[in-house]
Amino acid sequence: MMRGGKVKRTGGKICRLLALGLALGGAALSASGCSIPVMGAAGTEEAEEVLVLVEKPDEDESAYTLTEVALADVEKTASVRFSYTQARSEDVLFPLSGRRVSEVYVKLGDRVEEGQLLAVLEGSQDREEDIRELEYQIARSRIQDSYLDLNEAYEVSGRLWKLYYQSGRSEEEQEKAQNDVDAIRQNYRYKREDYQDIQEMAQIRLETYRKEMEEGRIYAGMDGVIYRLGGDMETIISDVSKPAFTIIDDSHCLFESSDMSYAEYFTEGEVYELVRGVGASARTYLVSPWSKVAWEDRIYLELIEEEGGESVEVGTYAYLTLMLEKRENVLAVKKSAIHIAEGKSYVYVLGENDIRDVRWVETGLQGDTLTEIVSGLEEGEAVILK
Repeated sequence: MMRGGKVKRTGGKICRLLALGLALGGAALSASGCSIPVMGAAGTEEAEEVLVLVEKPDEDESAYTLTEVALADVEKTASVRFSYTQARSEDVLFPLSGRRVSEVYVKLGDRVEEGQLLAVLEGSQDREEDIRELEYQIARSRIQDSYLDLNEAYEVSGRLWKLYYQSGRSEEEQEKAQNDVDAIRQNYRYKREDYQDIQEMAQIRLETYRKEMEEGRIYAGMDGVIYRLGGDMETIISDVSKPAFTIIDDSHCLFESSDMSYAEYFTEGEVYELVRGVGASARTYLVSPWSKVAWEDRIYLELIEEEGGESVEVGTYAYLTLMLEKRENVLAVKKSAIHIAEGKSYVYVLGENDIRDVRWVETGLQGDTLTEIVSGLEEGEAVILK
């Protein structure tokens, strides 16, 4: 267990410097004591002051705050912000600009299915009866067209039967029969062309009517819930660049973060805690990684359970304390006791005559509050915090 305490040392008869390697160079000191600022490379004063004490009876004691090197767990964590969202959403755009909305069939919160009619713009003609009539004409024409081959063959065979069984088959009669057959076939060619023209014209009109209907109607492109309207549907003027409705897929309740640097620290199937707020108003959400293979530019955590069972609004944010690295039962000291000079780590300890000495150390994991000590210190040793 890490602990701290204060140790007081009484000043001696000579002036003592409480910083390593400071040369006074003949500076004059007052009888009661002084503070000498340490000058930086640019000549500016550093924040730390070096205290010089001269003995006065029962006055001016020097004091250090010490902390003990001990076995402990060193933990490095990160606080990651997540925002509540849905797995998928869709903006349904207006099909035309400059129109008012004549009919709206849904409201906020309604559940809709893909292809469901949501609204109709003014000026969109109702062509349903015309469409049904054209569809009938096309179907009827196709049926009639399908009988032409049979009817043509029947008439041709009838005319030839008459030639062979009801005439003398003279040259004149044969020529007349051939002309009759040619006329029958020509007639059926015309009929086929007529039926094809009917079908083509009807198909063109059908497509026109369907377009007239569809271009003023707004349909859902996915299953979900109406989350947002594009405005007041009674007064809004349509604009093809703006959404009429926003639909969200509420089948998955997700929290997302764009900080992909932490993606590798999440494990599929593991449960984590998200916390929103502090104190009595804090809320906790239990979450688990959702579809990790699909993480490209977002981390997604699916909501498993919410404290209190309250609904979560889109945009609500919460924080997750993520364990990045941990060393268990290792030598450690408080992080603030470690100093760095030219890339090397050191601490201050009390040396002979209670003068502060430097002890070079090798450090391991730099945790949130503790630093792992690999070498240079022993368990139970005291180092100076300040």
